[in-house]
Amino acid sequence: MKSTYQSPLLRMLRDELATATPELRMVSAGRAERFLSTLQNADECLAYEHLHECIAGAGAVEEDGRGFVSVNEARNDLPLLIEDLSDSVDIPVEAAGQRVFTIEDLSRLFNVSTKTITRWRADGLVGRRFVFAGRKRVGFLQSSVDQFMRLHGDRIRRGASFSQMTDEERRHIVERSQSLADDGISSAELLRQVAEETRRSVETIRYTLKRHDQEYPEQAILADTAAQMSDIVQQKIYGQYRRGTSISALSRQFGRSESEIALVLARVRARHIAELPMDFMPSKEFTGRGADKRILGPYPEATGPVRKPKRPADLPAYLASLYEVALLTPAQELYLFRKFNYLKYKAGRLRDTLDTENPDNAAMDEIERLYAEAVDVKNQIIRSNLRLVVSIAK
Repeated sequence: MKSTYQSPLLRMLRDELATATPELRMVSAGRAERFLSTLQNADECLAYEHLHECIAGAGAVEEDGRGFVSVNEARNDLPLLIEDLSDSVDIPVEAAGQRVFTIEDLSRLFNVSTKTITRWRADGLVGRRFVFAGRKRVGFLQSSVDQFMRLHGDRIRRGASFSQMTDEERRHIVERSQSLADDGISSAELLRQVAEETRRSVETIRYTLKRHDQEYPEQAILADTAAQMSDIVQQKIYGQYRRGTSISALSRQFGRSESEIALVLARVRARHIAELPMDFMPSKEFTGRGADKRILGPYPEATGPVRKPKRPADLPAYLASLYEVALLTPAQELYLFRKFNYLKYKAGRLRDTLDTENPDNAAMDEIERLYAEAVDVKNQIIRSNLRLVVSIAK
């Protein structure tokens, strides 16, 4: 890209970064590209101190570096800065971390001449210098191509390969995308995978799917993947998590961020909690002051000597074990029934406050704890009374 810096300040920034570590130079190149994508008002002037901080990071600016850079100067100079920084590091193309296109690749991809690609570079298509098989050449990151297409999509489509795609190619893209969408893959990951498999740009895939969705709204693909995952996919994620699959592994498998996976898990958990039976016998005691202390206090011990009942000799072993459990006294039975209903009352009230779209994990922990304790109390009542049932049956 044969051009010169228009701003002495940005040329000075390049010289300053030339002495930085290779890691900082590449980080600064990425920051410069992100900053470039935010420039809009051509009449605006940017304070160099702000620009310096956004690209190089916080640090003192020398006295001769104070001043302003126009947006037009920044649009011209930042692509030069990015290319110069990458040129100084000698990055193997294999280390780019994403797909890299050469000028010839883009020419074939969009069905335009290499001169057109050069013109696009002058209009903001950001290039970097990579080492291809021992030789340094200009390459374009997939993310840089996608960003340029978002800004200049209409212009590119007029001469690009969108119109050159065959019906068979379109059909394959739609079918493959539908398959990925059915698996719960996010829109971003779906577009990336299909673009890589078909060796088309992400924007080409996006445009093709948008046309399909407009023609067949009932079979829309991008709309489905952009919305909430289907219940089937969410249950699948929840089931795998319960079986020990980590959130990071689920994130990779389903092409979602870890925070999205965590939210899915919380929502499915909330739905399960919503299905728990919370019926209880109400009592005015539950709403009175000091209810917890009064109802959840110590279990009443039996008064007087506890006589061990005689176990019938002809009982099967699984029934004979019931005679090891003491029968409840009236006070104990009242305590347990009241505690059982109060625990479900508390769990139900807390569940009523739960936002199922953005559920609070601490609240769900407490609901599940209260419900589990209520189940334990119920089982204690059943075990204690089952012996009585067996005796009556005998």
